[in-house]
Amino acid sequence: MPADLTEVLVSLVYTLLSKKNGFSAEYLRTRVDRYKGLESETFKRYFERDKEELERLGIPIETVIREDAAGTNTTYYRILPEKYRLEEIEFTPPEAAAIAMAASYWGEDALGNAAQRALARLGVAATELDNSVFEPRVSSSEPAFGQLLDAITERFAVTFTYANPVGEQSKRVIEPWGLGQRFGHWYVTGFDRDREAQRIFRLSRILDEVKRVDGAPTVDRPAQFSMSEALNRMKLDSVTSTATLHLREGRGYALRTRAEEIQALDESWDIVKVSYVNLEDMAKDVAALGSNVRVLEPTNLRRAAASLLERALQAHREPVPAYELGKPKKAAGKVPETVKVARALDMVSFIHDRGGATFGELQERFDLDRKALQRELDRLSLCGLPEGLPDELLDVIIDDDYVNIENAEHLSHKVRLNLAEAFSLMVALDLMSAVPGVGDDSVVASARAKIEVATGHFSNLSNAVTARFVASEEPERWAQLHDAIEHHRVVKLHYIVGGRDALTERVIWPVRLKEQTGRIYLQAWCTTANAPRVFRMDRVRSLTVQDEHFEHDAAELAKVPTELYSPLANADLIEAKFAARLRPLLPEFSPTRVTTKRPDGSVIAEISSAGDQAMRDLVTSHAGHFEVIAPAEERAEIIEWLEIALATHAES
Repeated sequence: MPADLTEVLVSLVYTLLSKKNGFSAEYLRTRVDRYKGLESETFKRYFERDKEELERLGIPIETVIREDAAGTNTTYYRILPEKYRLEEIEFTPPEAAAIAMAASYWGEDALGNAAQRALARLGVAATELDNSVFEPRVSSSEPAFGQLLDAITERFAVTFTYANPVGEQSKRVIEPWGLGQRFGHWYVTGFDRDREAQRIFRLSRILDEVKRVDGAPTVDRPAQFSMSEALNRMKLDSVTSTATLHLREGRGYALRTRAEEIQALDESWDIVKVSYVNLEDMAKDVAALGSNVRVLEPTNLRRAAASLLERALQAHREPVPAYELGKPKKAAGKVPETVKVARALDMVSFIHDRGGATFGELQERFDLDRKALQRELDRLSLCGLPEGLPDELLDVIIDDDYVNIENAEHLSHKVRLNLAEAFSLMVALDLMSAVPGVGDDSVVASARAKIEVATGHFSNLSNAVTARFVASEEPERWAQLHDAIEHHRVVKLHYIVGGRDALTERVIWPVRLKEQTGRIYLQAWCTTANAPRVFRMDRVRSLTVQDEHFEHDAAELAKVPTELYSPLANADLIEAKFAARLRPLLPEFSPTRVTTKRPDGSVIAEISSAGDQAMRDLVTSHAGHFEVIAPAEERAEIIEWLEIALATHAES
């Protein structure tokens, strides 16, 4: 039976670390089971693929060409121990706590898993954010994310199709310099070859696969480049615009409450003037109102709103795919090979460092049940030099409930952090540094400096990546609310109810703030409704902290929901398609039934409706990435509504 890939890769690491001068390509081709019998060119393809897998783990394989006495060149491969191992770093207890909290900001996606692996390797205990005053989440779900991160560190150019805010598409070729998050969106900046200048691009506007451009020299990232400064300039460069709209009487409170001027046009319509900074956000507000709004000016706002409606309509006109719903399961998915190899190498160093470990300790450390752990140990016992003698293979010794490993000197060191692990921690600490009331700035800065030392092999990654939460953009406002939560102060809100487009007054007991995908939510006990509620902070029109304090009733506050999506009471069930980039949001909708992941990365789920207006808001704001599938009559109504809305904007 051929060895599985994890065994092959662990053995390859063991082998290439064991000899300073390395091993020839011919030695590997004729002795490693995976490569035996392969022609020279086929071997090269297999080996390059395996080499890339290991380099994704941060394990560099060096290629050395040596000339023998006869003048023949021979290729050798090796891993230098000093480039394999993670240097020991000592964190103070406050630094370790800051790193652990920052790592928990990531959700359960690839970078969230990478952050947790990095914590374990650094010797930092993981923590949870449950019941914190501020519970933020950041996600790397954009399809373009991974390729752009690789391009930044490996310095290669990429090409993709890009849509501007009004939906106009163009092919772009850029040399990426930095990646960062601001205003709830991920951005990449770099040298645009066609424009011959630095440009910034929002990842959610990249419409197709990001592809590598080969064969052309790249421009070095400027020595003084800072992604943080590039994102700062986005705000400095922004200009306030004014929209003139026709709003149907009694509709559009989200716009009316921001209006500078409102005049009656006739019995049915008002003329409304509203200032805005972000064209896309304003276009989403306009598009969600459908035919209840007409944009008089500016033209680019009308085009941007029409583009959202058109993309949503195009998606809903596509044939409904065949699918089958089932009960939701915890996403397990196939574990990537790099994750399995990293876990195996970490297990060897963990056991070696401790001089042995119990099954219980290993199960807890690597989150495996006993059966899965036994399989991992069985696999390790097969790893070592190809065709190796007993003392050239890992010797896994199990004595009752105790595990030890001998012949493991070559793998005894912890593996240095790979790109995903380094990125996840650097970004998370950036996020923490700007959040009011969360961490001590000096502690976060010192923790980040130590992580930089551990990630120095990634060519000044600290200047190329950054992120910040929306909450850090208005620190005074969030500090005020943070204080109200901590000291149990009653708060009065004037709030737009999106599901029915109405302005309401609420008196609440604030419990916690959450941030996800660029929006901030306030979870609270609403005394007005005498029920738990979740409030979207972009719909809060005024907020006043009262002198009055409320009693901390743990039983009642425990009922405050953690879900950010608020369906109507006794709501109808609908079936909706979540595109690949929206999949991380799915748990917030508490789906009752779901499909497995489809070939395009999407998932179809059965969820409770939050009302017609809320559904239209989701359909237009996500412009083709959120699609109502069933019931058929609901889908038909959405299509009709989109068609009328699009015709209205074409006429205005």
